[in-house]
Amino acid sequence: MRVKLFICFILILFFEIKVQSTENTDLIKKYKFFIDKLPDTDICMILYAKSEYSSLLQNNKNLSESVFRIFLEKYYKIIKSVRVYDEHKLKDNGVLLKESEGHRYLEYDYVFLYEMIRDRNFEIKKYIEFMILESQEKIGEDGGLFISWENLRERILRWETFAQTNPELEETKSVIIPEIKKLFKWYICGLDNTRIYKFKTKKLSIQLKKSYETFLKKNLKSGNYDLMKKLNNLYSSSNLVITDEIKKYLSEKGYRIIF
Repeated sequence: MRVKLFICFILILFFEIKVQSTENTDLIKKYKFFIDKLPDTDICMILYAKSEYSSLLQNNKNLSESVFRIFLEKYYKIIKSVRVYDEHKLKDNGVLLKESEGHRYLEYDYVFLYEMIRDRNFEIKKYIEFMILESQEKIGEDGGLFISWENLRERILRWETFAQTNPELEETKSVIIPEIKKLFKWYICGLDNTRIYKFKTKKLSIQLKKSYETFLKKNLKSGNYDLMKKLNNLYSSSNLVITDEIKKYLSEKGYRIIF
């Protein structure tokens, strides 16, 4: 008798899962059809897309992450396509207006995106929460670094930790890893307006050398740990002078110090 009840329970559970899966598939197709009809050149289409998403969510508590990702894809496309600089209109549609080097540009509003999935247990929620925190700090502009070398090291640590904790997340591959590569390049090569060396002595900045040593103590799981260990040893041996050996080593690794 117990075996029969257990089998019945499994069959009912399987049927419910199958029904939910079918419902989600239908909703995905329906929402995708709606989204595809919205033009990419009108910033107000973001609110239309959000409104339809909210309506589906209200009526379907088991709405899958795929539906939100359809919205997100349209959100990105619209922001890349429009040339609107009305700050209030942009804010209403979940877009931030920023300025850099005398040019205005649009940026994603991660708080706006978070509010859409606040009560959902989506994997992408980890990425959006992470970006809400990381996007608060402006790290550079006009070829210059706005934060200290040590703060840059800490940022690299946070981003690498996120990547290692969430390796299967789509955004880890498309956003996080490329950003880590950029940050690390700045860290060992410098920028046009923030050099890693002192102009008078042509020696590595003492503050940066200290940060390299801290890197070896705290960024223990970094994918660049072995490189940093070798580079730090080379600088220690050369008394911070950027020697041809250091240049050659970095060149072999695909890097070039900015002079």
